Amino acid sequence: MSKGNILVIDDELSMRQYLSILLKKEGYTVQTAKNGAEAIDLVSKNRYAVILTDYNMPEAIDGIHLLAKLRQIAPQSKLIVITAFASTEIAMKALEIGAVDYISKPFTMAEIRNIVEKANDSSTATQAPLSTPTAKPATQKKSLLSVISESKSMKEVLAIADKIATSDSTVLISGESGVGKEVVARYIHEKSNRSSNDWFPVNCGAIPITLLESELFGHEKGSFTGANSLKKGYFEVASNGTLFLDEIGELPEQMQVKLLRVLQEKTFVRVGGTTQLKTNVRLVAATNKNLREEMKQGRFREDLYYRLNVFEIYIPSLRERQKDIPRLLHLFLKQLNAQYDKSKTIGEDAIETLGNYHFPGNIRELKNILERAFVLSKDDNITADALSFQDVDTSSSPVDIHLPANLDEVLAELEKQYLTYALLKSNNQRRKAAELLGISERSLRYRITKAGLSESED
Repeated sequence: MSKGNILVIDDELSMRQYLSILLKKEGYTVQTAKNGAEAIDLVSKNRYAVILTDYNMPEAIDGIHLLAKLRQIAPQSKLIVITAFASTEIAMKALEIGAVDYISKPFTMAEIRNIVEKANDSSTATQAPLSTPTAKPATQKKSLLSVISESKSMKEVLAIADKIATSDSTVLISGESGVGKEVVARYIHEKSNRSSNDWFPVNCGAIPITLLESELFGHEKGSFTGANSLKKGYFEVASNGTLFLDEIGELPEQMQVKLLRVLQEKTFVRVGGTTQLKTNVRLVAATNKNLREEMKQGRFREDLYYRLNVFEIYIPSLRERQKDIPRLLHLFLKQLNAQYDKSKTIGEDAIETLGNYHFPGNIRELKNILERAFVLSKDDNITADALSFQDVDTSSSPVDIHLPANLDEVLAELEKQYLTYALLKSNNQRRKAAELLGISERSLRYRITKAGLSESED
């Protein structure tokens, strides 16, 4: 007798075959899909106890987007994300959307067997009808943000987001790297009238310029070398949903012109095509750059800025909202305990230490610090001694302080040492150094010049 139905979603044939053979030997009934479209078709017709989906797939619907869709149409199934890139951030996104676990490639047979067995043991998929109602994502998201938003500044952010969510106007979210711009953008989507439709996040800075137009607008078969089939872009597949363009300040000028046209006309043309296609997306954009300064420098179009900036939301840095730190810690700790099947706690001394830290990497850095302490701590209670700060040496003062002292000189020396250490740790690669410090490359260059330092090109 079958232990349960399992669906495996992966664009690699070898991985589908490997998992199918392994899980069938364990007594499961297994079906496979090579992309999101096949998966959605299968899930609409069948019930599955467990669904394993790859995170990195070349199709327009990748693992995270597919996960959100599967959560809607198959709320009874236990979802597991497979990724080749071990990342706490990926795990957080997956768990927030509704996955019960995730596993990183390469994995052993024992690891995949255990994670599937654990998910299957708690599954009621074979008992639940296809019409089982799913909880509204908006309610879940509101609850999550309410939990982590204790500071006055974040409560103000959510109040603005609540007011503008139900409109179809574009929104520009600004703030330093790692402050949670995507979380707020998704909150706006889940509170909007489009919440029952898809949410598509796109990092403009992570897509090569040569592929960016094809990713956003799609391409026709044969439009360029390697275009072996028609591909729909994000503006097409996200129609009636929300398209989130992160790092919008990284768009090259040519793409800024094309994006402006889409916002004005609500139409676009695929690469290599001639047909005007309509789109009905709600666009939310985010940036860690000062776009007004970018306009002055001629790097960002003024007309596009005002098209994007119908509503603007600024997300304060974590050091500006320290009241949120304890709530964030308890949320991340809960998720880590679920991920590792532990029941660890965090001591007041650790919370106090983190509350006094300046967090140049914002929430992303807080996650990393807590996960390191969680994994490395031998005790069930995480204390301040278990915390490690990789960006700076916190065992002593970063500069020799002798009071009375000139504060400007002390701060300048402190900044110089931070810059020096970041450049050293990143092998003088400005992009990586800027990420470590939680600032833009432009800001890094300015600070390096002001501090009298020099760095080599990437």
